[in-house]
Amino acid sequence: MPDCEISFDLSRIDFRATSDLLMASYWGAGRSDAFHRRAFANSFCAAAYIAGKQVGFGRAITDRTVFAYLADIIIWPEHRGQGIGLR
Repeated sequence: MPDCEISFDLSRIDFRATSDLLMASYWGAGRSDAFHRRAFANSFCAAAYIAGKQVGFGRAITDRTVFAYLADIIIWPEHRGQGIGLR
């Protein structure tokens, strides 16, 4: 597994690239960038980085008390199969 950093700093997340990748996925097809941005704004977001470059994204929909549902966990294609999504 590569040395990977997980960050919850929203200012580091490339939301446009994340939205584009999600729109190319089978579950995100048909969703717009505006749709994703609304979803991101109402979620707890995190991103994975290798050498400072974003290589993954995930978000949690939560009541911030007991429950959280993981959604849109995605790794950039060239970094898949390395265990990044397990972190």
